[in-house]
Amino acid sequence: NKTTIDVETADGKVSVNLTSDEPGKAKVCAETSAYSDCIEIEFQAVGNVSYSIPLYDGWNLFSLPLIPVNSSIENVTSKIKGNYTIIWAYNGKWHAYDPNNLDASDLKELKDGYGYWIYMNESDNLAFKGYVMEEAELPPEYDLIQGWNLIGFKSLSERKAEDYLQNVDYTSLWSYDGAWHRLQPESYMEPGYGYWVYAPNGGTVVP
Repeated sequence: NKTTIDVETADGKVSVNLTSDEPGKAKVCAETSAYSDCIEIEFQAVGNVSYSIPLYDGWNLFSLPLIPVNSSIENVTSKIKGNYTIIWAYNGKWHAYDPNNLDASDLKELKDGYGYWIYMNESDNLAFKGYVMEEAELPPEYDLIQGWNLIGFKSLSERKAEDYLQNVDYTSLWSYDGAWHRLQPESYMEPGYGYWVYAPNGGTVVP
């Protein structure tokens, strides 16, 4: 990614070129004898990029903010192999992946748009590669069942719940980071987190 910023100052125009190989935010400040200001810019993911989700000792409710290049659990969790005990998913019924009991595991993939519980034996970072959108594909959308859904947050930037879930008639939204938090419509949803949402009539999330 490359971003050019033109700043008009009392002394004239200053151009700054910034490049980044990874998505994220940067704060840029300009200062002269007659001018001082800072702005924040955001680098969007383009193509195949890396992303890292911090996971802490114990239970974590997480999701993938990018479409993984390879969605198999073995691939997505390769960087934390041996550091977790089990992963759970829910879509009206529970599905599990136990790395020590593959015959009893019916969860095979970790996908964008879905939330997952993972039990970590120690803190680590879940690093994987993915895309904002795949080439020649329609933008993603995620169907919800009637009742409780364990959803993901498909975005690299935090967004208000009322914006991210604007197409869904929901009555309750919860996050977990070691403690439970009930989100209001104006609360921000964040990349890397998973969420419980209650949709009395089902619906579709269109990020």
